[in-house]
Amino acid sequence: MDTRFIRNVLQITLVATSVAPTSAQQSIQQQESLANRILRLGDASQASYVTSRLNQGLAAVKDDAIDVLVLNRSSLVLPMLEKKIEEVLKSSSPLDCFTDKTADPQYFVDMAAATIAWAGDEQALKETSKLLKIDSKRFDLLVERTLLAAINRGKPFTVAYRGFEIGDPELDKRIVAWAEKMLIGDAVESGAYSMKGRWAASMAEKYSGAPTEVNWASDPIASRIRPSLAASLHDEILRLGAEAFDREAKK
Repeated sequence: MDTRFIRNVLQITLVATSVAPTSAQQSIQQQESLANRILRLGDASQASYVTSRLNQGLAAVKDDAIDVLVLNRSSLVLPMLEKKIEEVLKSSSPLDCFTDKTADPQYFVDMAAATIAWAGDEQALKETSKLLKIDSKRFDLLVERTLLAAINRGKPFTVAYRGFEIGDPELDKRIVAWAEKMLIGDAVESGAYSMKGRWAASMAEKYSGAPTEVNWASDPIASRIRPSLAASLHDEILRLGAEAFDREAKK
């Protein structure tokens, strides 16, 4: 997968959902109205809508309600995206997978995969696990992209913990690589909103209390990252975890 393409797709998606050009305000309002209407529909109607967009090859996907459904109904939508990706990749005639014969099958696969990652949740990791089994090289960066998107959703390490529960070694090693990158890159930062602070807060949430030495020894992240990195973070993470638990207890 072209990593520059995926990065651009994610950036375009974030911009498209937060910035509306004043010259197209009326169009944006209509778009939002469509998204809200579809969001109120039942599962069958939402699934039918997604199927129609997938069969069109995700043409103009950023102009419809797919984004809203991805964020609000990921358990419904993401498996559909993954299944369509599989259909296209396994087909001897990929264009036959689409009703729109101008669709670009390779563009579709990249766009659909990027859309899965953009959800930034456990469901995205579940679908990524399936894609890695099909082509681990092509979809190598989807775990990292999913967890980067999870930062914008608020609890990336909580998503990482849930990812380990899937039980896929290929997924696990990519989660660990992401965690190491985040924690090493955050070496000069501290406090509740740093990546270390976010990990500590997720750890406190996971163990329903200030994390202990026993928790640390068996923690899916602490026990998998490089021993030297784990040792350098040990004291600070346990302290930040205790502080995070105290903050939550006072709410």
